[in-house]
Amino acid sequence: MVREIIRSAPISPVPNSPEFVEGVINLRGDIIPVIDLRKRLNLYTEEIQKKNWILILDIEASVTGFVVDMVDEVLKIDEKTIEPAPEIVLAGLESQYIRGVVEVAGKRLMILLNFDSILLANEIKELKDSRAAK
Repeated sequence: MVREIIRSAPISPVPNSPEFVEGVINLRGDIIPVIDLRKRLNLYTEEIQKKNWILILDIEASVTGFVVDMVDEVLKIDEKTIEPAPEIVLAGLESQYIRGVVEVAGKRLMILLNFDSILLANEIKELKDSRAAK
């Protein structure tokens, strides 16, 4: 699902788009919609950082960028090590966004997001329309 990870790029706003859509970027000739993951998940938004990372993902045959605060490392996770998230974790975020949790190197837990459900079908259509409008 992850195509690449880039440093922030100039984002062009798209009029009348949902609040969590930052706009679109031109990535080597491809127009890609960019979503602020903090806004989409209704997480506390700190002061906007000048240098964020953008995850470029392939979601349901549509390439979409997600603004994240930082990228620490890239890991390969064995599917068998993913466990269901505890109820307390699911209470903080809508459970459809959570794929599960995994213990990394025996010292920390990571919550895995389900990017296939981050966007609703009508939102995916809106993003495709916004890309065509640019």
